[in-house]
Amino acid sequence: MEGTLSRTGTNTHNSDADEVSNVVEERLRLIIDTIPTIVWRKLPDGSADFLNRNFREYTGLSLEHGLGWGWMNAFHPDDRLKEEWRAALAAGEPFEKEARLRRADGQYRWFLIRAVPLRDKQRNVARWVWNEHGHRRPEKGRRSRSAHHQHNANDGLDAPARRRG
Repeated sequence: MEGTLSRTGTNTHNSDADEVSNVVEERLRLIIDTIPTIVWRKLPDGSADFLNRNFREYTGLSLEHGLGWGWMNAFHPDDRLKEEWRAALAAGEPFEKEARLRRADGQYRWFLIRAVPLRDKQRNVARWVWNEHGHRRPEKGRRSRSAHHQHNANDGLDAPARRRG
């Protein structure tokens, strides 16, 4: 349901529709918090407005320190993806990069990071959803993606489900 303009000039919504929307959002957050992967969501400018529980547990960043641009502190300084991220942001195109993400104990692990734009009805980027696709230990030079998939799935992976032991 679309909002309507009241006499005071504020945007009002049907309270039933707002309640349903809040319930749906809360259920979605619960699902995202229970899947065994790291997920974070960003606004069109790149600032984070959501960090799932696995992101917070893995990195040790609180919501207070991870939201906005604080999420960038979880990446190794050499891998903060600033130029690549800005280019993807400007193009509105999906983004993929290997980068080191810092665990809560201060150790860095390699992850394949993916970002996908979510578009509104006018096809403008409304949000970005980022997630990791398992960590891997590079040997001398990084393995190709196909070699990585052929490698024993248990070697070098540090999936959030196993971290909770």
